[in-house]
Amino acid sequence: MSKSRFQRPPTPKTDSLFPGCLIVSGDLASSLPLEHTIVKAEITGPLADVSVTQHFTNPLREPAELTYLFPLPHTAALSSFEIRLGSRVIHGELQELETARRAYEDAVQQGQQAGLAEQRMEGLYSVSLANVLPGEAIYAIFRYHERIKFDDNAYEFVLPMGLTPKYHSPLHPEEGDGVDAPLATPGERIGDVSIEVLLHPGLPYGDPTSPSHHLAIEETREGGLRIYLASPALPDHDFVLRLPVTTVENVLSAWRATGENGDYFLAILQPPDIRSETTEPLPRQFIFVLDRSGSMGGQPIAQARNALRACLRTLNPGDEFALQLFDNVVEWYKPAFTPVTQSEVDAADRFLAMVEGRGGTEIVGALHEALTFSKTNAEKLRYVVFLTDGAVSADERSLREINRLLGSARLFTFGIGPSVNRPLLSRIASLGRGTSEFLQLDEDIEGAVIRFQDRLAFPALTDLQLSAENVKLWDIYPSPLPDAYVGQPVVVTGRIKTSGDYTQRLTLKGQRAGEPMEIHFGLPYAADNPAVTHAWAQARLDTLIERSQQEGKSSERSRSEIIGLALDYHLASPYTAFVAIDRDSRISDGKPRRVRISQPLPQGLEIAGFSGHPRALMSQMVSLSMPPTPSPRGKQSKDMNMSVDYSIAPDMDLPAFMRKRPQHVSDTEAALPANPQDLLRLLARAQKLDGCWEEDVEHTAIALLFFLRQGQTTTRGSFRVAIQRASLWLRQHPASGLAELARLQALVELERSFGQNPDIAWVQTKLKPNITPEENALLSHLLAGEPLLQTSQIVTADELRLAALAGQKLSITSNPAQWFPPEWAAVWKALVDQA
Repeated sequence: MSKSRFQRPPTPKTDSLFPGCLIVSGDLASSLPLEHTIVKAEITGPLADVSVTQHFTNPLREPAELTYLFPLPHTAALSSFEIRLGSRVIHGELQELETARRAYEDAVQQGQQAGLAEQRMEGLYSVSLANVLPGEAIYAIFRYHERIKFDDNAYEFVLPMGLTPKYHSPLHPEEGDGVDAPLATPGERIGDVSIEVLLHPGLPYGDPTSPSHHLAIEETREGGLRIYLASPALPDHDFVLRLPVTTVENVLSAWRATGENGDYFLAILQPPDIRSETTEPLPRQFIFVLDRSGSMGGQPIAQARNALRACLRTLNPGDEFALQLFDNVVEWYKPAFTPVTQSEVDAADRFLAMVEGRGGTEIVGALHEALTFSKTNAEKLRYVVFLTDGAVSADERSLREINRLLGSARLFTFGIGPSVNRPLLSRIASLGRGTSEFLQLDEDIEGAVIRFQDRLAFPALTDLQLSAENVKLWDIYPSPLPDAYVGQPVVVTGRIKTSGDYTQRLTLKGQRAGEPMEIHFGLPYAADNPAVTHAWAQARLDTLIERSQQEGKSSERSRSEIIGLALDYHLASPYTAFVAIDRDSRISDGKPRRVRISQPLPQGLEIAGFSGHPRALMSQMVSLSMPPTPSPRGKQSKDMNMSVDYSIAPDMDLPAFMRKRPQHVSDTEAALPANPQDLLRLLARAQKLDGCWEEDVEHTAIALLFFLRQGQTTTRGSFRVAIQRASLWLRQHPASGLAELARLQALVELERSFGQNPDIAWVQTKLKPNITPEENALLSHLLAGEPLLQTSQIVTADELRLAALAGQKLSITSNPAQWFPPEWAAVWKALVDQA
């Protein structure tokens, strides 16, 4: 078998024509031809119209063929491609894939300048530019439409940037054909990216934010916003823009576009928010699957460990959990489900602390083992939660395995990393009737976990059906309509035909918490809106492609349907491509030198995770607790830490990129966080399942106070479960002295978060304080919002405690760590500093 496309020669050879160029498989590989990328997007409501302009030059002394891989959103409808050479513009023509490739190759042979743009995988495209003259500038311009995601009361516009190298199974090397780009060498010049987003008025957007990049924001004359990068960025991690929306329950928006054979519509319903309801879900089973492969090494694996710890702490008594780790080998924490107890969660924490990145990403084996794991207590609803970057090329095999084995289980995914495989992880969640979350490095883990728990407690809307009045409906997608989860709207697109001037109305029926609910909405007037038309066409195209993937091979009928739809609506697909040829050009008679444009390793990933030899790697693998007993494929060992080996036989030559163990990133190495949000996360991961911290009333009370004063409540924010459990524990554990004052103050401030204003009588009746007359006087001052200290400086531990309870901002003359353990000193100090 051939070597991996990601494996460089031991000593890279520098081409004499220009610096920074490597020889890879007979071709040149360098980042130099890509000078700059310009992205411009216009967003109106949920629809984005995006253009991507890539500026290339030929740094060689001879004509060149430039080839480049780049990601686009997996929901994008790529509708046009053109190349520009000086003042000349050559428009791309959409053709069947084989026809487009032949036309491009013929143009190359004839010395004509040409471009070819094709889809390699869902969300991954390639562009080839032939016969580019030495020193010549050439521009490749793409345009796509996209329905942007709405999640947790915010629209989210994502521009994928950077490519995490994919693992290709040695038993299925064909999956990796054409999806690899050379990695740029350290220090190599990388063409930067500028991004501009025009946000049109129409919905009440809040302040735009980005967890990935620094933004600059200006108002436009039309009342919209111009959002752009504060400075050009390297294409080494995804750009994420979040646009919060102020909505009320059951908000529905609809858009309509005119067409030759009827009109198209897009409707979005925001489901009701049921976060404040206290219904507890029935006992459940959770299987957490953690990707420990080499691409997760470094910060992604540390982020995944923290996400998993947060997940474990939101489980309820009566739930059960199992932990699976996978790379080349699938390993289980225990051979059966584990009850949710404090001792078991603590033991799982210790287990997770030893997890490092290593090995390849055999995700199909991991799916198989997770979906066939212990079938005891089959009456409990089962949730399988994947934490991974999805850096594989086995997308189709993964989806087929889910179709074969899913049963009644639900699948949820957490995509963790700078440039994750969003298409695959979104498909897994959709097929598994769950949801997907995507986290940049160092992003809010607990918020994502809270959303996950909200959604799996129970759907907000079920049994959805769409009907029409005086309107004919057909080709509705998705079909059937899915359940709607909290924070995620129902998005429906379809075709309609009307007759006469009768009132046109659609009706959405469903169940909310077992009660029927019916929502009516009128359709707007049709307009020339290609984004709506393309949204429907892309939804149908995705449905046809998914059906053919699940069948394992594309039938001629499926292929013809996909090609026909793509050509009718001028959309790229797996079986169509854009080809642009300058028929008037004649550059040379010989074949141009090919340059494959190299790309940087995504931000935060370890280069060691993508190099090395597998046999050395396999000899380094060690068990996390006890040596795993080798077991036949598909079988489970009886040992505590059982493993199933999905690696290849030792005498096979692994064609995937090779992985070593990156340096372990400890979750406790960093200094105590100064950022309040980071301190909140640290507290949340240290909380016990019963709601307390260290079984200590005062620690639990000041932790609760800290959450509340950061704007977190039981109905708002990312730590609702932590706050609810802490408040219940404090109500059941009275104390004395300052600890009791802290307990009372925390519970009073919790009541105030509900809009209540407790007084002394309420405290005496509801909380039954255990305090002395002197402490009762202090409590009266606290309830009145009065300071407890008549000083400007804090010099003792008790003064720090009183100032924190009263919210007095005073200077601290000593290091609080001399009075309290470091983590609690940080909390006390933060309560005073931020008063």
